[in-house]
Amino acid sequence: MNMKLLDILEDMEDFSDPTYTEVYRGQNHEHVGESIWVSEDEEFASEYGEVTKYLMPTNLNIIDAQYDYSEWEALVSSFDPMTDYEEYMYEPTPEFIQFLRSKGYDGIENGLNILVFDKTNLKQV
Repeated sequence: MNMKLLDILEDMEDFSDPTYTEVYRGQNHEHVGESIWVSEDEEFASEYGEVTKYLMPTNLNIIDAQYDYSEWEALVSSFDPMTDYEEYMYEPTPEFIQFLRSKGYDGIENGLNILVFDKTNLKQV
């Protein structure tokens, strides 16, 4: 095993599940903010700029807004009954993110995109 990867995994021992997924972020500038958009598809991420690879714990509670659509609709309706369900799927407000966090979610997945609410859950490789 690559020593750098081994060091990263040892640093991540505070996570209860030692299993990780590689995810990628394409960007042309330094990321600012608490949450971060990533993808499991490196080619897709490269469409947004230079790709950075991260390790994401598989035990994060990420709601798949397309696969779990009935659950997604119920969450959005309880937050904002007068809105378009897809609006929050692609551009969630800070208030909606906080609402989802209060329900135990760590992120949103929609197709090839994953929004991780707390970027400190990811470790750059």
